[in-house]
Order: sequence, then structure tokens, then C-alpha cells
Amino acid sequence: MDDAMLRMAATHGGVVTTAAARALGWDKRALREAVRSGALHDLGRSLYVVPTPDLQTTEGKHKALCRGGLLLYPDAVLSRTSAVLAHELPVHGVDLSRVWLQRAVTSEVITQSFVIRPKTDATVCSTDLGSATTPALAIIQMTLDHGIVAGVVAADQALHTAKITSEELRRVAGTVSGWPHSARVTTMLSLMDGRSESVGESRLRIDLSVAGIPVIPQQVVLDNEKCFVARVDFGVEGTNVLIEFDGLVKYREGGANTLIAEKAREDRLRRLGYVIVRVTWAELQRPQLVLFRIRQAMADAAGARGPAA
Repeated sequence: MDDAMLRMAATHGGVVTTAAARALGWDKRALREAVRSGALHDLGRSLYVVPTPDLQTTEGKHKALCRGGLLLYPDAVLSRTSAVLAHELPVHGVDLSRVWLQRAVTSEVITQSFVIRPKTDATVCSTDLGSATTPALAIIQMTLDHGIVAGVVAADQALHTAKITSEELRRVAGTVSGWPHSARVTTMLSLMDGRSESVGESRLRIDLSVAGIPVIPQQVVLDNEKCFVARVDFGVEGTNVLIEFDGLVKYREGGANTLIAEKAREDRLRRLGYVIVRVTWAELQRPQLVLFRIRQAMADAAGARGPAA
């Protein structure tokens, strides 16, 4: 591509519209040729983007579409799931095939790439992707649309990173009281916990809470002399059972030394009388098995001597 087009794309995160390309002398034939050669990727009607590795992911493509939507509709604001992603929060288990926008329309408009709803008087924030509704409102909206798991995962991370407070979420939740699916929001508020540090931990904690197994996130374990031994993902209240979620990232990054240190840490916990249950991403797809293992560990711990967790 020529320098003018590259500069144009760079100012909008790699995204260009057909109209902008035409202003630089690029007709439809030139754009088709750029797509065939791999210099551009066709995002959808009237939108192109300079290819990057991020486009190979669902979230990366959605972010590019967010930028494109704000270029096509200068009066628009990112909302709902798209606003959650714009605020760098997880959008676990959510359909990202369309971007959610608010703009000056009188009724909902759905296109191949966008869902456009009438603009509200909600507060607007600036993000790396462009203007978006606040994190609290976006999380509440996503919970209404996609349920408690998506809402809790996003809320946990937002609380953990101090992007919002629980008071903000509760205040915004009050504005949707009585709406269809507002019970999802009520449940999400009761389950959210900013102590969880990852999507996997949030997912696991939801399953445990729904199953009636009360846990303490990020439990600190002390030895008999009250000296620090470890901080674990979860402790089951009133028992010697500890639960660790294995996301595997720390092992890939730390290598053999991390594995050795983790084994030594776990051995010390076992010597102190704790029963440890490890849960992986794959096992989250089989919650009944996970719950069986944890309940079995609770039974084993109840029948053995050891300090109370």
C-alpha cells in the first residue's frame, strides 16, 4: 500500500472506510486487489483493516469492527458487550459477531456487523477503541443480555482492577429494576467478588456457590507458628480443603523452576493437614465431576486430623 493509505489506517487503529480510501484515490478495484494480496482484510461492508495477528482472534476482530463502526457513524457510542471489551474487561462466553452501538436513531437497527440502538443520556467514557458507555452500565447491560456467568466474570475483573466499585454497579443496577431479565442482575450482584483474579477462578467460584459450597477466595494459609505458608485460590469454609485453579500460564512462563517450587509449596500444605484439589480449564466443562471431587475431599478432610482452614 502507499504511504498515504498506511498513515490513514494508522490513525484509526488500522481501519479504513471505503469513503476514506476513495478520497485517497483508491477505487473498488484497488481495494479488491489489496484484499487479494493480503495487504487489507475485508471487515464487512465499507470497512477494511490492515491485517495483524489480533485479527485471528474473535476479540481482535470485534475490536477492529468497533473502530470501524465509530468511523462509519461518528455520532455513535460503543455499548453493552462492545463497551465491556473496550474497557479491557473479559467477555467470556459471549457472541461477538456484531458490535453494539448507541446513536441518534428512533428504533433498533441490525446490520450484518452492527446492532444499533437509540442513544440514552448515560455517561460516556473515552477508551482506546473510542467513546463507550461506562464500565458499570456495560456490565449490567451484558448481564441482561447474556446471563450471570458473563456478568460475574466481567464484574470480578472490573472490581479486581478497581475500574469500578460495587457501589457503582449496585447504583446502575437500580436503574434496570423490573426490566426483563433483571433477576440476572440481582444474582450477578450477589455472586461477584473482586478477589478472584482470573476468568477461570470466577467461573469455578460461580459453580461452587450455586452448588452450596462456600469458599474464601485468595485464602492465606499460616503454619502452626502463624507464619505465612501460601495464598491459595480458594479455601472451603470450615474445612481443611484448598482449591487451586490451574490456568497453566504460570507454568508455561516459569518453566521447571516454577513447577518445582509449586510442588514444594503443595507438599508443605499437605504436611500441615490440608487436602488440595486442583481444577483445570478442561474440567470446568464437567462441573459435576469437579463438585464430586471437592465434596469427596471435604469428606476426607472431615475424617482426618489437621488445622481448621
